[in-house]
Amino acid sequence: MDKAQLFGCFGAMYYVGKNGQQTGPFTLDQVKAKYATGEILPTDLVWKEGTADWKPASNFTEFSAPAAITPSYQSESAPGPVTPSYLPQSAAPTSYVPGPGGAMAPAAKIPNYLVWSILSTLCCCLPFGIVAIVFSAQVNSKLAAGDVAGAMASSEKAKMWCWIAFGCGLVTNAIAFVVNFMAASQQAASGM
Repeated sequence: MDKAQLFGCFGAMYYVGKNGQQTGPFTLDQVKAKYATGEILPTDLVWKEGTADWKPASNFTEFSAPAAITPSYQSESAPGPVTPSYLPQSAAPTSYVPGPGGAMAPAAKIPNYLVWSILSTLCCCLPFGIVAIVFSAQVNSKLAAGDVAGAMASSEKAKMWCWIAFGCGLVTNAIAFVVNFMAASQQAASGM
């Protein structure tokens, strides 16, 4: 019997993300006590079984408002990714990025268009396809660094350059077809 199953008989279990570290599971009474003593701050992230996202502790109405608590430190940044590793993957969100105010939000699924970039490079237009590959390669690294806006911008640029490469390849192939057709027609006409 693991820790989560052992504590599961006490009702909903809570997990706390503080300074990039996850602690728990805790019962409601344990979290209330930690919240009241200031061990859990209103800005610390909490995940409760059955919720979709990590939320600041102040968003949980079941915690009583603590008396004036002054943290002994000032956090410069939001806690890093926190995922309860011993819960089933379907139970807890698995990927987090810092959101406004330091709150953690599930990372968006942003397409990188890498396959389309490679195909447009090989089949359509080499120079523009390479540009598309460069932007495609930036999407995952920016997302991993927490730069969702940058990842979305790189994704859009990769998509744009894929279409430009496809369009240039289409125009070039159409021109080549017309030139070859005209050359073949001229050769057939002069051969008569």
